[in-house]
Amino acid sequence: MDLILSINKLSKIYQKGTVEIPAVKDVSFEVPKGSYLSIVGKSGSGKSTLLNLVGGLDRPSSGSIQFNGKELGKMSRYQLALHRRLSVGMIFQSFNLLPKRTALENIILPLTFAGMPRRKRKPRAKELLELVGLFEQQEGFAENAAKLLNRTVEEALGSPCRDIFRSDHCDKGCVLEQAMTKDPLNELLTVNHAANLSIRGDWAAGRALMQDVLELHPDSTMLLRSLAKMELMNGNLVEGWKLANRAYQLQPNNPEDISALAQTWVMLGDAEEAGRLVLKGLETSGQNATLLTTHWMALMVGRRFEEAEALVRELKQQFGEGLPESLERNFNFQLGMIAMVRADYPEARRLLMATIREDEQAAYNDDEVTAVTLASLASRELGDTEEAQGLLESAERRIRRGRLNGVDNPDIYYNEAIVLTMHSEPAKALEKLREAYAKGFRQQWVMEIDGRLDSLRQQPEFITLMNRIRDDVSQARMEIQTLALANL
Repeated sequence: MDLILSINKLSKIYQKGTVEIPAVKDVSFEVPKGSYLSIVGKSGSGKSTLLNLVGGLDRPSSGSIQFNGKELGKMSRYQLALHRRLSVGMIFQSFNLLPKRTALENIILPLTFAGMPRRKRKPRAKELLELVGLFEQQEGFAENAAKLLNRTVEEALGSPCRDIFRSDHCDKGCVLEQAMTKDPLNELLTVNHAANLSIRGDWAAGRALMQDVLELHPDSTMLLRSLAKMELMNGNLVEGWKLANRAYQLQPNNPEDISALAQTWVMLGDAEEAGRLVLKGLETSGQNATLLTTHWMALMVGRRFEEAEALVRELKQQFGEGLPESLERNFNFQLGMIAMVRADYPEARRLLMATIREDEQAAYNDDEVTAVTLASLASRELGDTEEAQGLLESAERRIRRGRLNGVDNPDIYYNEAIVLTMHSEPAKALEKLREAYAKGFRQQWVMEIDGRLDSLRQQPEFITLMNRIRDDVSQARMEIQTLALANL
């Protein structure tokens, strides 16, 4: 009998403290070529773990997997990547589509990795779409993060739910907590629930949740880079770098993991290292949205504002008239920030006003509050005091709504300090900045270019706080450089 797959006494055991948790235990079976096989079982019985092992996404604790006569356990990481690319097709529960790419582009991407010549990729992708009845949707954008999260929650709860991505943080937290009780090891739910806890000020609980699931899935780069971001946002720069670097070592060619590590270097003020990583990623993933955003951040940290502007304008041109609304707001926000830095207030106001949603009842968003206050400053500089005041009051309402709904992260303290500064209340503003620092705010590069803080820059307390942040960042950078050298 000609076999495509032969499994012999396969086991996968996860270690949680001193407790061993067998996800797959002593499994043996064979699959002939050309056959059709379904693996069924209740939730938590090991179906996904078994498929991950067969697909080369994970390594077994014991036993063997022979795929088409080749032993997966003896393959190098590179050989496993080729196995996944050329021999296995996997449809993940969360699909793993690129949300800013069209359906056609999502199909072309793996064909590129598979080495198909450029001239053949698009025709083949269209053939595949037509085969499954989706040819007319080829230019539609893939599902975005909001829809993916909603669907995951609905699957866990077994019932429809409203759009929790745009819900208040308290409501979102309650729904996510309910979903977690049904599916406690779901990585997407874990990441979002932990982030929600962190935004609401319960950073310790969010971190503990992530660490518990990481013990069971230690090689999950999604968990590693998400926890890295949380650590960075809460001021733990060295720990954030360690986690992001671990994810990068596991998947050095994954654009999301490259971007996560580059973002740690952005926080550390090392634009050169961040840029080096990003450019490496862009060589193979030139249209990855996360990498491009990180590239923009690296250019901003390096004070290369003209290059940062050219990058965004080039991206806008590439998308053309079919630019999604959310992406257009993001581009306008980036260009508006650059216009503020170069004191082009008419252009800054125009761009920033275009990013602001009229609905002040939407869930609190740090970037949107930033856009409103920057637009207020631009209006004030242009002499339109009435518009400037109205925008500042709008920012206050958004912050107040965020507070009422449980937001208590470092960024909201920073935004409160900005509003107080613009209200000419320096003492209260400095107190809020100190609270932001105590919560973990360490974004040195943001404070250095933020024109909204200019009236505080000569204040002794502000100078002291800036020096403290610089010292923290510098110390973290030295520790990381020592760790990096030790690992050579």
